[in-house]
Order: sequence, then structure tokens, then C-alpha cells
Amino acid sequence: MEEINEEIKQKIYALYEECLNNLGQFHRKLDLFVIPCELVEKIKESTDIDVSEHWVCLDNFGILHTLEEHGNPISEAKRGQIAIEKRIL
Repeated sequence: MEEINEEIKQKIYALYEECLNNLGQFHRKLDLFVIPCELVEKIKESTDIDVSEHWVCLDNFGILHTLEEHGNPISEAKRGQIAIEKRIL
């Protein structure tokens, strides 16, 4: 499992770097993993929505939004939050 987590982290870091370095239009999506059964059950109990066999995904638009809206240390500190940076993603 640790190797899988490291693999996912490296994919996210690579997409993060691509977002910072690629000023052109592009769309890249990472399919990270299928939602675990325990979480599927909790979601079903709480919302009556069945997300079994659904994937957790991240795309460049999600990273760009996160950096633009939640990446400034000053504005995040005013809200009592920490700014998102590469290591937190």
C-alpha cells in the first residue's frame, strides 16, 4: 500500500509541476483510486447516494483552483487556515 501511496503522490506532484510550468491550454486528469468500501458505506448512510465503483480523481483545473483560491499564505492566515502548497496536495 505504501508503494501505491508513493506512486499517487508522484503523479500528483508531476501534475502540480505541469500546472505551474505549462501556460497553454490543456486538460489532464488523474484517476487515483476507487473509493474504498468503508467510505462508500458511510456516504451511502449519510446521503443515500451509492458511490461504489466510483474513482477519486484530480485534474489540472482542480489544482489551479486550489492554488488560486487557497494558495496565498496571508489571506489563508486571516481565515485561520494554512495555504495549500505542493507537499499538502
